Amino acid sequence: NARQGSSVALSADGNTAIMGGPSDNGLLGAVWAFTRSGGVWSQQGGKLVGTGAVPTLGTGAVGQGSSVALSADGNTAIVGAPNDNAGIGAAWVYVRSGGVWSQQGGKSVGTGATGGSRQGSSVALSADGNMAIVGGPNDGNAGAAWTYTRLGGLWIQQGDKLVGTGAAGGIASQGSSVALSADGNTAIVGGPHDDGN
Repeated sequence: NARQGSSVALSADGNTAIMGGPSDNGLLGAVWAFTRSGGVWSQQGGKLVGTGAVPTLGTGAVGQGSSVALSADGNTAIVGAPNDNAGIGAAWVYVRSGGVWSQQGGKSVGTGATGGSRQGSSVALSADGNMAIVGGPNDGNAGAAWTYTRLGGLWIQQGDKLVGTGAAGGIASQGSSVALSADGNTAIVGGPHDDGN
């Protein structure tokens, strides 16, 4: 029971698709990429499973593919796994070159997390794929988001975690949803449980 289709994303031209299956292989999770040529969709390579995952004790859950995003050209993908490492969560980035997908660097885990933050519950990329935002709605009471930039093939956290001020009612779940502008200079973060939902 892989739960393929739990998350989906498309390139700007609509010819590359990525699909998450967070329950694949005993809840480890995975993602699949597809390309369209001549009106026909075909899988591109094997399923993608990030290295360095830490399954949660008792359940084995990692949840890779709970959230996915693609760059505009379809050559960079980010994959969220909110159950990694007892619910701290993480995100993995993949790049496509010559029709082959490969993991870029290690998993990304934001610093300053409080408890089981569930990083990777939501993810987004800028159009060029060089900026990323990762939501962790269970961080502390408010939730949070982390931003990253890609420099020379390395992903670097940009500043501290983002937590919006003025949250009301204890649990806001900021980071349940995230989005980035095309240039990566503007982000929006959803907190659906703020002020008693």
